[in-house]
Amino acid sequence: MGLREKLSYGCQVTRTPKGTLGLKKGEVIMSRIKYCFIILLVVIFVFPSNMVKAKAITTVSQDVNMSTWIWDTAKISKDSDKIIKFLVSNKVKTVYLQIDTSLGNKIYREFIQKAMKNNINIYALDGSSEWVGSKGVQLQENFFAWFTQYQKSSSKNQLFKGVHLDVEPYLNSNYNVNPNLVIENYQQYLIKSKEKCTTLGVEFSIDIPFWFDKVNYVTKYGKGNVAEWICKNIKAVTIMAYRDKALGDNGIIKISEAEINLCKKYNVKVTLGVETNKIAGDASLTFYEEGKAYMLNELNTVSLKYKNNSAFEGLAIHYIDSWMNLKK
Repeated sequence: MGLREKLSYGCQVTRTPKGTLGLKKGEVIMSRIKYCFIILLVVIFVFPSNMVKAKAITTVSQDVNMSTWIWDTAKISKDSDKIIKFLVSNKVKTVYLQIDTSLGNKIYREFIQKAMKNNINIYALDGSSEWVGSKGVQLQENFFAWFTQYQKSSSKNQLFKGVHLDVEPYLNSNYNVNPNLVIENYQQYLIKSKEKCTTLGVEFSIDIPFWFDKVNYVTKYGKGNVAEWICKNIKAVTIMAYRDKALGDNGIIKISEAEINLCKKYNVKVTLGVETNKIAGDASLTFYEEGKAYMLNELNTVSLKYKNNSAFEGLAIHYIDSWMNLKK
């Protein structure tokens, strides 16, 4: 083929096969390109909305235990059926229920009965940073006195599955002055609480931040980092991994890595908790802005990451009120 023929390739008149309507080869090629381009535009601009609807996420796909916190205890009396329906539809199997001793035992019994009929376990939730302060021992004793009385006076299908305590020592007013003293009080309270739960025959678990491995202590219990001490002494924890994405340096998986590894090392059951409440100042801490579908997609990524990890117990969403109101 000469130079002229090479330059004119694709636009010369040719004998076309049947079906090309006598078009030049170049025109046939351009026609096909235009056709493909049109199809591409349809895929890009028409199908995504349908695809999103088809893949809309309503629950975490993996077979993991879902948990949540109920802080406004009075609602179990006013809205118990609504709450149970929400828990069931979102595959929640564990609820941390704040104890309000001003409510009658009957309210707790009725709610727990409804929950148990739907295979939902209820844990008695309490605690504050004051529990490791000067009046802390009395507050702890008050809680366990109520809990012990309730368990002994209730029937089998009205019992709490266990105790879940949320005591954050770093929020105590004396922590910045004498952190080791506060941590020692914290360690002592954990050991006593675990012993009380063992005596009562119930499970015991606590909330911890994801950064306890970076907090060191020197107390009568020895020295080291708080996360490892907890893993040596407590067998069930919920890590407050409050971030709005699964991956990346500031994602749920990365920030929880050290604690997860310690939990696996010491055979501790670990639940990863995320936030849905509106938090002023740092939107990266919560799924409030992104909504439910986005959150569940990220939680699926987390559950897939840990599905074969022997320490991984499940996921927890803080907390039921903000979760129920979370946009889709």
